[in-house]
Order: sequence, then structure tokens, then C-alpha cells
Amino acid sequence: MIGGQTSLQIGLLAALIATVIGTLYGAIAGLAGGVVDAVMMRIVDVLMSIPFLFVVLILATKFSTSMLTLALILGVFSWLVPARLVRGEVLTLRVRDYVLASRAMGASSPGSSSRT
Repeated sequence: MIGGQTSLQIGLLAALIATVIGTLYGAIAGLAGGVVDAVMMRIVDVLMSIPFLFVVLILATKFSTSMLTLALILGVFSWLVPARLVRGEVLTLRVRDYVLASRAMGASSPGSSSRT
């Protein structure tokens, strides 16, 4: 039971870390667009080409094997897929009809300031 509890704690903390990092990274890439988006997504592509299990095993043996360390290692290397998903959703939201209508009515775009 204790082993199962520890595994669940590591998994939930790793998922929380991956979700936070991936959401922020993907939202920034989707909102920025252009060259920034292209560079950020090429970084994600390069990191996704590295074998996940190989890196996690090496880092887990290099550092101490506490619950927090394992969760951080798993979370830091698991944010790539959520980042791609959030970026795709942000890109689709940017071209929705209600966003285009609000811009036509004078709303500012995400990168510009509406202060005068």
C-alpha cells in the first residue's frame, strides 16, 4: 500500500509539473506565432527525438532517488506533448469567428497594448 501511495504521489506531481510547463510553453508559442513559434516548436521536436526512458534512467541514477527528485525528473521531461496540444488549441482559437469579430470591433490583439 505504501509503495502504491508513493507511486501515485510521484505520478500526480510529475503530471502537475508537466501540465504547468507544457501549458505555459504551448500558450506562449501559439500566441506569439511567426518565428518565435517556429523556433519554440523546433526545440520541442528536438527534445521529443531523444529517448525519454534513457534520459530518465540516467538522471535518476545521477541524482538522489527521493520522491521529489523523481517527480521533477519525470515532470520536466514530460511537458512536450502537452505543449504541442496547447499550442494547437491556441492556434485554432486565434482564428475562431468570435475572435475575428472582436478584432473587427476594435479589440486589441494579444501582442499589442490597448493603452493610450
